[in-house]
Amino acid sequence: MRKRTSANEGDNMKKYFVIFALFCSIYAQKHISIDFSEMVDTMKSDLFGGIKGPGIASEYLRATGMKYIRTHDYHGPADYCYYSDFWNTDASGEFTTINEDFDPDNPADYDWIATDMKLNAIVDNGFEIYFRLGVSFPNTSLPPQIYDPPIDSYDDTLSFSRFASLCKHTAMHYNDGWDDGFYHGIEYFEIWCEPGGEFWDGSKVQFYYMFKFVSDTMKAYDPSIKIGGPGLIAGAVVGGNPNYREKFLAFMDSTDTQLDFYSWHIAGLQNPYSLKAYADTFRNMLNDFGFNNTESHIVLITSEEDTIRLAYSPKGAAHYTACAITIQRSSIDKIFWYPYNFMVIAPGEDTVYTQAANSMKAFHLMQEETPLIVSSDGDEVIPHPFDRDTTNFMTLAAKSQDSRKLFILIANSKSLNDEYSISINNLPWTDGDTILLMKNLIIDTLNFIEEDDTIYCGGDSLLLSFSDVDAPSVLFLRLINLSISNIYEERTENPEANLKILKNPFNNVCEIRALKNSDVRIFDVSGKLVFFSSRQDGKNSYDEELYRKIFWQPSAENSSGIYLVEAINKGRLERQKVLYIK
Repeated sequence: MRKRTSANEGDNMKKYFVIFALFCSIYAQKHISIDFSEMVDTMKSDLFGGIKGPGIASEYLRATGMKYIRTHDYHGPADYCYYSDFWNTDASGEFTTINEDFDPDNPADYDWIATDMKLNAIVDNGFEIYFRLGVSFPNTSLPPQIYDPPIDSYDDTLSFSRFASLCKHTAMHYNDGWDDGFYHGIEYFEIWCEPGGEFWDGSKVQFYYMFKFVSDTMKAYDPSIKIGGPGLIAGAVVGGNPNYREKFLAFMDSTDTQLDFYSWHIAGLQNPYSLKAYADTFRNMLNDFGFNNTESHIVLITSEEDTIRLAYSPKGAAHYTACAITIQRSSIDKIFWYPYNFMVIAPGEDTVYTQAANSMKAFHLMQEETPLIVSSDGDEVIPHPFDRDTTNFMTLAAKSQDSRKLFILIANSKSLNDEYSISINNLPWTDGDTILLMKNLIIDTLNFIEEDDTIYCGGDSLLLSFSDVDAPSVLFLRLINLSISNIYEERTENPEANLKILKNPFNNVCEIRALKNSDVRIFDVSGKLVFFSSRQDGKNSYDEELYRKIFWQPSAENSSGIYLVEAINKGRLERQKVLYIK
């Protein structure tokens, strides 16, 4: 593959190109080989979520791939003791004793208002609800909680039928409209959180029975919803306390209790690759007890002591990128970042993405645009415990379904590598294809600002070289085949078309014809609006005054590549792609 040049020059050039290679020391150069033809996996989807929220940062969180919001630690909303009359309270609002008059079938015994507001905000902002059934973390500065087991009565400490019915009616209210409710379609209901910590003042056996009562009741109501838990406390992940690991699973297995997902926590993560080792441990443990189809969810994960500070740094970008790549290669099915909004700074007009957020945006682009993972090598990983900072260098390469795109994401979390040599083989592209290369980089002085946007000729192999990419850093490469045939096949010659582009590709001015009452917008490949022409603009007419002329001359900031032209006329949207070559 090579840079576009004359035919004579092209005949004498090899089918690869080198991008600004500098002198390097042998020990610091990393050689990476990618085989475009060898597909090894597919990108996981619906993988990420956050805890609490979503708030005013929703648009930015969605761009990082977050799909779920876990309803935990609202301290009031989504806590069963607040939206039901299960417990009596004293004059100060402290929960005291079981309310024996509570009837889980009676709408009058519920107050949904605060929880409704939180859950509606989640749905209205484009997320899905991951409902935690239980209580929030003890915090003396916030509304009180109660951690006593929600037993039926003090005479029967292993019966939880009323609480199970309460949980069922929670699902009914939010999924089936019960008690002036909603149809949110909540799929995941997590039973409790951290029973081995401060969230459960009962015995382990009481917890097992409570879980069984709730699971059996909710699955009988709606077998399609997914029930799981227990939100294993991070300190037990390493196996220090088997009560809510092996013993919990043994009880679920012996009583034939449904467990659709097993949830667990990680705190103070420093080694991203350790996630795979711990996930494999849980996967094997679940399989040993017959829960082969049970999903594995990390429902809370923090990194180091100051997660927010880490997210605002190149180290954080490399760390979270390596986490995402590791999760992709592990048996983990869901992961929930904490705190949920660490991805953005100052939401609002001046919102910018943190370095970590930009790296997650890159990973999410791969999920959406290049779902087919291809073979790559060069990783340097050590499966040490999660609280140890150690060597980590990871590469992920994936292509689109139509083989027109190849995206490459490299996380240099901690290694000696400061130069990369990337060879890509078995590309299905020909010399006549037009290839767009975009490069984004996070280092000390850059936060994924687009550095390169260059047009090249095609070929069946490619060699790339990069320098000054020492740890911590993240490199994101996007190779897109913009072959002229792909551009032209979307053009229309319909004489009644709303949108006509006179010259495509173009290298100076793009001349457009649109019906006179049409708005015209042009976007770059990242979705950024680069040009807008209102139906009120211009007086020029064309084709018996049905059309108006529109001229777009790209600015110096606009790089070569594909642009999307949209014309909107009386609610009808028409799109065409145009190729700009400087």
